[in-house]
Amino acid sequence: MQKKTACIFGHNNIFITNALYKSIEEYVKYLIEEENARNFLFGPMSRFDRLCHEVITSLKEDFPDIKRIAYTSYFQRCLLEKDINILNRLNDNFYRKFSEGMLFDERKPYEPKTESKKNISFLARNRSMIDDSDFCIFYYMKSYKPEINYLPFDAGMNETFKYANEFNKKITNFAGPVDF
Repeated sequence: MQKKTACIFGHNNIFITNALYKSIEEYVKYLIEEENARNFLFGPMSRFDRLCHEVITSLKEDFPDIKRIAYTSYFQRCLLEKDINILNRLNDNFYRKFSEGMLFDERKPYEPKTESKKNISFLARNRSMIDDSDFCIFYYMKSYKPEINYLPFDAGMNETFKYANEFNKKITNFAGPVDF
């Protein structure tokens, strides 16, 4: 069976419960066991991304062949698991804090073709993640407004969700159904 890929997108300000964690864990296990999902793509930004990363990292114990792949915009960095020993020797707490403890197996940088607007690189990265995926895992609410926008621009969750729908990707939205 061909290996499949799932991408992950979600809002930053979400209420995390044990039920949400368990729901994500059950769904990811289903993707691994029944759909042969082996690659999980992250744009390491939101609290939902971090929650999914935690779930998938815990599942690596039972499924060591799954990969956490960071798709990064041109100014983002990520911490690869293979580099953790080097950082431990260097005692690089700044970089560890910067990466918020998220370790990845691979990094795929996205280099924008234009510098006109930074949010274009986020949207292009998100579209690239969707194009490379069989499944999309979302926590998306159409009415979502962040308490504090930690980015100086809109990262494009609405456009990302619409794009995934336009290309008939298999979408699971943990925030519930969305009407357009």
